[in-house]
Amino acid sequence: MTIGGRWAVALLVVLFLSLGANFFLGGLFAGGALRGGDQLRPVRALTAFLLSLPEEARPVLRERFRARRPELRAKIAAVAEARGEVAKLLAREDLDRARLDAAFVELRMRTAEAQTLLHEIVAEAMMELPPEVRAEWQPRWTPGHLFR
Repeated sequence: MTIGGRWAVALLVVLFLSLGANFFLGGLFAGGALRGGDQLRPVRALTAFLLSLPEEARPVLRERFRARRPELRAKIAAVAEARGEVAKLLAREDLDRARLDAAFVELRMRTAEAQTLLHEIVAEAMMELPPEVRAEWQPRWTPGHLFR
């Protein structure tokens, strides 16, 4: 059986798109491996978050995130630095409880700062959306959603 005409062209287009997507994803994973996997964690979380939104809300949220990108990157970097400090302390033979507790306090503060910024960004975007679009997303905020 041979394929010809429009079907052949369509099949070639699909194959090239698939190849392009595979190279793109491979590059993402390779870049993450070269930089360290922790670098991609916030990107994956943000992508999953945006995909959970109703379609109409995504452009608004993307624009809000882009507008605050430098600030958000700084907060994420501060969390990563605080996590690194905890990791260094945990690897020491002479682990000092007071220093470990202080490092955990710092990590909680940096995490809270990053989360506060994320909530501000989401709140700004939600103010621009009509009630029916916000209502579509409401179930994600109900108790127990993360554990279903």
